[in-house]
Amino acid sequence: MPASPSPFNEVADAAAGLRAGLARALLNGPDPAADPAALAYLAVLEQRYQGTASDRLPAFAAAIRDPASTPGVNRRVVLARGQRFLIGITMELEDLAEKAPRPKKGSEQSAQREAPRTPFDERLLELKGIGPKTASRLASRGLAGPVDLLFCLPRRYEDRRKVTPIGELTVGERAMTGGTINRVRLFGRPWRQMMELELEEEGQKLFGVWFSNRRPRPERFKKGEYIRLAGLVSLYKNRLQIAHPLVVDDDNEEERAGRIVPVYPEVPGVAGRVIEKAVGSAAQAA
Repeated sequence: MPASPSPFNEVADAAAGLRAGLARALLNGPDPAADPAALAYLAVLEQRYQGTASDRLPAFAAAIRDPASTPGVNRRVVLARGQRFLIGITMELEDLAEKAPRPKKGSEQSAQREAPRTPFDERLLELKGIGPKTASRLASRGLAGPVDLLFCLPRRYEDRRKVTPIGELTVGERAMTGGTINRVRLFGRPWRQMMELELEEEGQKLFGVWFSNRRPRPERFKKGEYIRLAGLVSLYKNRLQIAHPLVVDDDNEEERAGRIVPVYPEVPGVAGRVIEKAVGSAAQAA
């Protein structure tokens, strides 16, 4: 007897399909209220959805089916909010799948158990830097196709057009600055070493600090070398510092100097820089 479809997969497919319908509507396609496929996906969600947001599903379904149910609210705003709601559903499904008890290895139940899928538009694979694994990870956070990427807005923008002298930095603001390396210091426990980089310019000092193992190699920095760092300026023990700064002079960041840079939120397993390139590629292909 063939295994019955996993409820996780069925709902994930429905959420992805409805997201695509909302994206088409936002690009002046048919409104989901008049789109039979979108309404069919919505019916699946109503029948099978299992998650903590289920109490909000009736209001969501009413807003999708009947534009008049949200009087005074722009339809595009409703559709954009609907996309965010569906992304939340996808994330909750993943959490439920991770918490679900796993059957013993070799059992019939184990053989029939389907891992939750995150379907994606095959056109994602045509974008710069996107392979099957990355596409699946993006889809798990609602970025299932090129259109979804075009509606993925940056978390913020950073101005990399000029280098702000250390003496002119403002605490609480993001900036790109530079200086000569005085020293590089590793400290902390061996299994969780932190790194401190001391820069100086015209008698003013700035410290770049990394608190985790996700840091550059200390041998990357040479005493007397001039480098540029970018990040949020803070004050710690009366000294200026940037925690986990971006090293602008690294090969993969040099091309982003001299312009305003969009900063995208990271998806687990996908760096924001990869998303930035994919969005740019999607925009060129549109």
